[in-house]
Amino acid sequence: MPRTIAQPDFQPQFDHIIVAAPDPQPVRRLLADDWGLSLHPTDTSVFGDGIANLIVPLEPPQYLELLYIHDEATFRTRASSDLVERMGRGGGLEGWALRTSDLAAVERQLGRERDPIDPDYYADGSQPPWRYLSKPGEPLGWPFYVEYASPEQRLKRWRERLREVGHRVQPGGIEWIEAVGDEADLLEWIAPARHLDIWIRAGRPALRAAVRVGERLMVLSSEVAGGVASP
Repeated sequence: MPRTIAQPDFQPQFDHIIVAAPDPQPVRRLLADDWGLSLHPTDTSVFGDGIANLIVPLEPPQYLELLYIHDEATFRTRASSDLVERMGRGGGLEGWALRTSDLAAVERQLGRERDPIDPDYYADGSQPPWRYLSKPGEPLGWPFYVEYASPEQRLKRWRERLREVGHRVQPGGIEWIEAVGDEADLLEWIAPARHLDIWIRAGRPALRAAVRVGERLMVLSSEVAGGVASP
């Protein structure tokens, strides 16, 4: 059984959700026209597997990340076969992250002290200021745990991003997550975050999430192309 983290400060919180689409423009239009949300005009990154991202600031420091194909040839040769297949079907809700102040404590709770912390790299070979711990193979529906180098500075920057982006409505944060897959294994993996509104069901791997947008809930799904369901 997973060991319990004694310090409450280590308890993970919702950090961000990830949607994927081969072309970002339809998702951009849907977010703007139906939800009043804008993608940040300049804050974008290009990764080594041919994928780039755009971001939608939510209640700081939470955000929605939109992944899209930046370099088709690199994507076909370097991205995971599962992501290539899902992008071929139009993408969808791709993943979610849980933020923690102590990744090593989460690692101990999960019994993975001897497993390496996963690195991440930009296309230029540099490494971003975070570390993360993911399920081997990163199956659909499973979260990863992330720890940031400077949480206070990061919160300040996300507040600035929210002001800069100019949403027509005030976004809230992630309200709930529903993950479908191997129920027992999923429950064990999210044990450090059981205080959050996370629902686990047994079945074919899938993922749903809800984000507060003004007075409405925006539902996202791995079964919807681009991830964002129309109202």
